[in-house]
Amino acid sequence: MDPDGALVVERELLLLRAAVRRDPQRVLELLRPDFAEYGSSGRVWDRLSITAATADSPRDIEATDVQARRLGPDAFLVTYTSHDGVQHALRSSTWIREGGQWQLLFHQGTLLADAPPPPGAPPLVRPPLGEPPPGGRAGESREEAAEAAGKAPAEAVDQDAEQRLLGGRNDGAVRVGGTVRRRAGDQTPAVQALLRLPRGGLLVRVATGSPVVRRAR
Repeated sequence: MDPDGALVVERELLLLRAAVRRDPQRVLELLRPDFAEYGSSGRVWDRLSITAATADSPRDIEATDVQARRLGPDAFLVTYTSHDGVQHALRSSTWIREGGQWQLLFHQGTLLADAPPPPGAPPLVRPPLGEPPPGGRAGESREEAAEAAGKAPAEAVDQDAEQRLLGGRNDGAVRVGGTVRRRAGDQTPAVQALLRLPRGGLLVRVATGSPVVRRAR
């Protein structure tokens, strides 16, 4: 591994040790003044708040699949999976070197979808493929399941029906299926092109919001 990358990984792993996390001064030395973290809980932390939050860390955090990728002469991205005995999360850190010292600029954690539930929570039971969900019967639709449970099934939406779009200056725009349509006006490019057809004494009638009748000369 790149010597700089190895040093950055070493410093990242220090932040996972309970003895370091409980020492505010050591944590502050590893974080840049403008540090920010988007935690796996959804909370945003800065340098001071994360230092206070980790002061009572009960145990070390394990890291697997640790990788370091150089982003530039003085920047590295470190990614790994963390395991704290309760949750598993995907994590990424951006390290910056300034004045010869590597410090953490940004960190983000994202809980894994298959993370185990917290202690005391009932386990999540997923039925095997092909088996009905709890309270349902094999092969029945959601509408049938709702009817069996005494609930009215949701009304089907006619995909070809016009749905008027409200707000703004939409000139009567409507949505039909996956398209948005509006009535052509007398200044619509297609209408103007029609009006510029070769002249031959023909009467041109264009159906728009306000019908326009023009006679070619």
